[in-house]
Amino acid sequence: MKRNAYNTTLLALVAFCCLCSACTGDPSQATNSETETTEASITIEDEDEIITPDFSDESSGDILPSVEPTTSDADVLPSDVVPSDPLQDPVTASVKLGSGNLANGGFATGDEKYVYFVSHGSSDRLSIFREDRATGEKTQIYQTVPKENVILDCLNLSGNTLIFRENQSESGTFAIYSLDLSSMEPSMIADADISNVTVYNGNLFYSKDGSLVRSDLDGKNEKALFTSEHSATTARIAFSIANDKIYFADPENFANGGMFFGKIYSMDLDGNNKTEIPADVEACNEDIFFTDGKVLFFFGNTESDGSGFYTCNVDGSGLDMAAKAAPTARNICGKNTVTCDSHEVYVDKDGNGAELLFNEDMDSAGIVLIGDDIYFLGKGDGKTVTKRISISGANETVLG
Repeated sequence: MKRNAYNTTLLALVAFCCLCSACTGDPSQATNSETETTEASITIEDEDEIITPDFSDESSGDILPSVEPTTSDADVLPSDVVPSDPLQDPVTASVKLGSGNLANGGFATGDEKYVYFVSHGSSDRLSIFREDRATGEKTQIYQTVPKENVILDCLNLSGNTLIFRENQSESGTFAIYSLDLSSMEPSMIADADISNVTVYNGNLFYSKDGSLVRSDLDGKNEKALFTSEHSATTARIAFSIANDKIYFADPENFANGGMFFGKIYSMDLDGNNKTEIPADVEACNEDIFFTDGKVLFFFGNTESDGSGFYTCNVDGSGLDMAAKAAPTARNICGKNTVTCDSHEVYVDKDGNGAELLFNEDMDSAGIVLIGDDIYFLGKGDGKTVTKRISISGANETVLG
């Protein structure tokens, strides 16, 4: 018993000495240790701000569950890395966007917090509104100056920045604008014959004066990745990006109506490894052209079947004419395929057959998909209006 008591006393004495030593140690060392811990914490937080969950699962077109953000609003905008979703930037969160949104005009986009859409206030003036997905509150964040034949499209959301295209009445060209969603201050990025503005992997890609170019998000470091060669007027280049590959049609052959047709190619994001896709078809540069990362969808022409709406796998296999008289618009989000013409909107869910959702005069047949919602351009009070309807056919809404 005495030996046990002695051991206990000795252990207590040792513990007391260690405590005293810690209290009388070099205070600078404690400060450095504390600083190192703080710096490590900051580094972890910074990394969290640029990492988002993997939403590349294509098995569903449903809006992914909304969660409280753990980072700032600037981290919210397909495509963490979501290579299979060509329409989202890596720093943007998680609502599912249609693969063909930009090919259909791109007049709406969104993330898990907000939807952004073009509103037709008058025939010569357009606006962009932001809608809070939770409350439905709408706020005008941008408006064009009055001009004839006003065009406002190609909406891309990247972090806390909205990028879009607008025509320039004084020059007949188009400009790319960047809108800071904190200050709501727009700035012009580029001004030329510009089309197909796409944000992917932290860069801008667009067709400019007959070339397919890439630049930083602020328009700097512009580089031509591909330049078309033909004897006719300068042609726009149809392209789509998925899985870190650019798929595009080379506008080699001029056709009636100002359209060009040409072979389909793929290349890396830096313009290297240009490869012809071995499908016996030519794609049009002024109509639907997009991919979901697995299949290409485009208006094209073959010697055997003529013009129509075609599909093929991205490796060129499985070429098929889906429709001789192609629908004016087609878009895909997950397992939902939406088509429409100037009067009707159809949805095919999970390949179970087309279901009529809307039957009424439409101003244009472009369709944009954001989660489970279809955005399209209808008519109201004698003017164009942006409308929305759920893929279920419910909640038809006039947005403006």
